Amino acid sequence: MDPITGFFTALGLLFLLAVATLVAVKRPLYDILCEICGAPHRARFWMRFFGASLLLSVLFFCLWSPPEAKNEVITLLEILAMMRAGLFGLLSALGLLAVVMLVWQARFERGLVPPRPVDPASFAERPPA
Repeated sequence: MDPITGFFTALGLLFLLAVATLVAVKRPLYDILCEICGAPHRARFWMRFFGASLLLSVLFFCLWSPPEAKNEVITLLEILAMMRAGLFGLLSALGLLAVVMLVWQARFERGLVPPRPVDPASFAERPPA
């Protein structure tokens, strides 16, 4: 396989893996972000920001170790080196997300005030709206 085809094949596989990761974490992450951010539009922004950073980090680390251009054939070791770099980018983006989410969640939990107990009699005294 020539270097260009090998590069784009490996890049495509890594992007598929990154998109699968985004699909897997989208719903639970969105729910947590809605809770922490307090509004769905803020949660959507941070979801898109995370998705873009995940895909761009995979691209960055893949470009970090492209196959040698002087070779006419790409070797398995060169493809593995590129895949390893792309996976490192994917894992580092996920790790950074996990650290940020843990910090935000801890701050959110510390600032959360428990609700006061409601007296059922107070509802009877209020006129209907």
